[in-house]
Amino acid sequence: MTYCSSCGKEVAPGSQFCAGCGAPVEGEAGEAPPPVPASTPTGGSSSPREARVPHIESHLAKAVIATVLCCLPLGIVAIVYAAKVDGQRSSGDIKGALISSSKADSWGNIAIGSGLVFGVLYFFFLMAVTTL
Repeated sequence: MTYCSSCGKEVAPGSQFCAGCGAPVEGEAGEAPPPVPASTPTGGSSSPREARVPHIESHLAKAVIATVLCCLPLGIVAIVYAAKVDGQRSSGDIKGALISSSKADSWGNIAIGSGLVFGVLYFFFLMAVTTL
């Protein structure tokens, strides 16, 4: 078997060009694939695996704001899910990180919504009590 000296793919015997990269085959192609150079991804990451991991929003700020300003119990649930996102992402559990991110977002929205509903109902209650 012969391999392309540029990309390392197998070259058919008698071919003048590599089918994988189109590079001209110089004389006799190598007997073993050349080592692939280690390239640093553009993001400054040290390993290619880290470069392929997408950024996943944790929604931690929304969870904290919802906890402090709106609804404490539901906001704490949002904080717990938001805190899981970065750990799952860095360990390679992308699916789990996406699920935790989605739950943190949902619980944060529920906490904000319930806080607003409670605030409006409280306002109307106070208006009703003061007019009596």
